[in-house]
Amino acid sequence: SYVVCCHLVCPETGKWSALCNPTPPTRCNTNGVGQGLNSAKWVLPLEYVFALAIHEPSRKLFVGGIFLAAGQKFRLVHSLAEYNLDTHAWSVVGKGISGPNVRLSTMALKGNNLYIGGFFTHVGKQNDDIFRPGTESHAIAKLDVTTQEWTGFGRALKGQTVHAITVLADGEIFVGGDIILLNEATVAGGLVHYDGVGAWDDLGGGFTREDGNAPTVYAMVETTEPLPMLLPTRSQRAGARMLSPV
Repeated sequence: SYVVCCHLVCPETGKWSALCNPTPPTRCNTNGVGQGLNSAKWVLPLEYVFALAIHEPSRKLFVGGIFLAAGQKFRLVHSLAEYNLDTHAWSVVGKGISGPNVRLSTMALKGNNLYIGGFFTHVGKQNDDIFRPGTESHAIAKLDVTTQEWTGFGRALKGQTVHAITVLADGEIFVGGDIILLNEATVAGGLVHYDGVGAWDDLGGGFTREDGNAPTVYAMVETTEPLPMLLPTRSQRAGARMLSPV
């Protein structure tokens, strides 16, 4: 089956079905993700899905975007939810993500680790969890799918928005997006690198548009072949591996 914005389509029959089981005990909303209630009890029509990832061993579909509810119409789930492909039940992922104007733009799954990127400030809590501290992790975080435990990346990308994540086999991470500053001080130029053990770098300043401003990186591909027509010289890393924004 193929998943398209919270509905399944069977390639053999061409028939669609909602990611929902409206019968007890799930009683979910056939719209999948979307509307929810704000603090004033107004229904908000937010229902943008930007990223999907399936963890085959657990039969879980992870859904990210901009929305306030998943499954049950008035159950608050902020921008990141999981759907069990066997039980057809929706649930919060790792107690959720939080921050002002929360948005999840991208996900990358490596083994049992789910990397998420977007605009948020904390993981392990939602905005309505006022008594739960959560873990500070701006714009990027890692979830162990089996334990539902988060690993935060602190304040390195505070105030930035992540649109693309590529994770290499050795744990290195390349992160692209609306990334102007790294650690609130270093000019980043849309692209930064994490060495897998704790250190970030700006890859020589990243990229620059003709007007001098930092561009937005929306996608990346990993390659072992040089791509000089796509990579500025100052963004190439000595060695062999390179990453190219698309």
